Amino acid sequence: MKKINFVLLSLVLLSFTSCTLLDKAKQITQKNYSGNLQGAIALGVPLKCTFKINDDGQQMENISYIKGKKYSGQIEQDGKKTNVVLVDECMWSWSDEEKKGIKTCFDQIQDKTKDESEGSEPAENKSVWDDLGNLKNEQINCSPALFGDEKFAVPKDIEFMNMDNFLEDMQNWGEELEGSDSSLPEEVEDMELDDNQQVDDLMQEDNSEEIGEEELLKLQHSMEEIEGQQ
Repeated sequence: MKKINFVLLSLVLLSFTSCTLLDKAKQITQKNYSGNLQGAIALGVPLKCTFKINDDGQQMENISYIKGKKYSGQIEQDGKKTNVVLVDECMWSWSDEEKKGIKTCFDQIQDKTKDESEGSEPAENKSVWDDLGNLKNEQINCSPALFGDEKFAVPKDIEFMNMDNFLEDMQNWGEELEGSDSSLPEEVEDMELDDNQQVDDLMQEDNSEEIGEEELLKLQHSMEEIEGQQ
């Protein structure tokens, strides 16, 4: 009997909590939210949003889910769909068709940029959410919704390239290139010398042929003069 009462009490509490969250969301967005993305993020309640972005004349439509600093959406442009998940300062983007994507953590990129610009004036510490919230020309409409963190789960069957590691590898490669000897290896220099020698030999052969023709013409001209005198 106690076990049944406990289960009933849990269900009542769960129902009450869900209704409370939904009521809170409805109180904040009684007439649905219409504004910019930054305002939707600041509401702090689970929202399902649709918005359009006009980027250099190209219009993109988006259906997204927002819960604090968690964002999940699908952008459609020119018939192509791209999935985007943003949690804190890390973003995953991928296409279902190609099964490949990119992962980027913006806070790590900022840390690397600070290390590279050491000694210069410190750059303003901005969050990716500031840039996302300041998108221009968007028309966003949101309504309260109930969903969990599964909306922000990254699929396991997608191969993600880590842009942080890629940028670090590129930086290390550049440093190695700057510190390496710029002179050509001996094998390459020998190959260049051999090629130049072959060119010189060909030039000499061509010159010898030209000289032989000139001598032949002179000899023919001399013979004609002798015949004319006779």
